[in-house]
Amino acid sequence: MKLSQSSVVLMAVMTAVLLAEFALAQSRPDKLRIGYAARAVAHSVPYVAKEAGFFSEEGIDAEIVRTAGSIAPMALVANEVDLAIMSAYLMIPVANFMVDLTDLKLEYQGSTVATRRTFVQKNPQLATRALRAIIRGVHLFKTRREDTMRILGKFLGTNDREALQESWDYAAKMPAKPYAVESAVQAVLDHLSESQPRFAQYRPGEFIDSRLRGELDKSGYIDRLYGQAQ
Repeated sequence: MKLSQSSVVLMAVMTAVLLAEFALAQSRPDKLRIGYAARAVAHSVPYVAKEAGFFSEEGIDAEIVRTAGSIAPMALVANEVDLAIMSAYLMIPVANFMVDLTDLKLEYQGSTVATRRTFVQKNPQLATRALRAIIRGVHLFKTRREDTMRILGKFLGTNDREALQESWDYAAKMPAKPYAVESAVQAVLDHLSESQPRFAQYRPGEFIDSRLRGELDKSGYIDRLYGQAQ
């Protein structure tokens, strides 16, 4: 059976429409909600990364929302946010950790990016892209003081340059390759077990997932950000 010229044209038009719809779908950014437990410099990196455009460059439409205090882990468990940054003391009862964003001399897992295991399992590429944006936020924090202080001013709601300088001095000490530290997580477990003995049975490795972070590190991605030789 021969197709008429009009049928061929119609098919060509339909194909073009379908291709255009596919391209549009491919270009739509993935939505991601990221919570932070406190308006504090230690929880500011996702906001810094968003303001710098790093999530957008990864094809992510990131919404940074405050999930204060004890609400923070509940928001994560309830799927109200996809990632969250908060103290490990809040997160351990319900988490696994992706990234530690502080370099404390006292070993205690503080500011931590956490997510649900199911989120990483179902969205490994999205999780990796989000982690890349956050790591770029760390890099900006450590290497571009004035830009970071300007963004911190918006996040913290202050124009006090001395306070912003002190905030930057404190947080810029975070490591470029911020792995969660088992001994620091153990310190949190010990603290929790003082009032809730059931936490004494757990081990740090049950709450830490460094696979995506490790893959980015092995790929040389972080070294290239800092201009280090491979």
